[in-house]
Amino acid sequence: MTQSPCSCYAIITDPIRKERFSGIFADDHVPIKGPLLNEALAETDGELYQFYELDKSRINPEQRQRLIERLAPAFDVSRETVQRAFEDPNVKIPLRADLVVVQWCEHHTRLAL
Repeated sequence: MTQSPCSCYAIITDPIRKERFSGIFADDHVPIKGPLLNEALAETDGELYQFYELDKSRINPEQRQRLIERLAPAFDVSRETVQRAFEDPNVKIPLRADLVVVQWCEHHTRLAL
């Protein structure tokens, strides 16, 4: 697992999604791959939405397993499907952007200045 220079994170304020991620990450700060929205749109149940990308490189094996256990039933997919998404470097794990507060890391703050 390659460590990213980024340490940006998201705080989910939507109660349902917050519960899904609760207790997995320290202070419920979900690691994301930067503070900017992904250029693409994600789709769930036919609904398109903007998203931040989960930073898979900053998720340890225990956190990944807990996410798989919670995300699979939430999206009505198999655990194996979610596991493959985490293992495939070409697959982005989206974190819906609405009702999310993003904390910029020092690396991205410097780039913005």
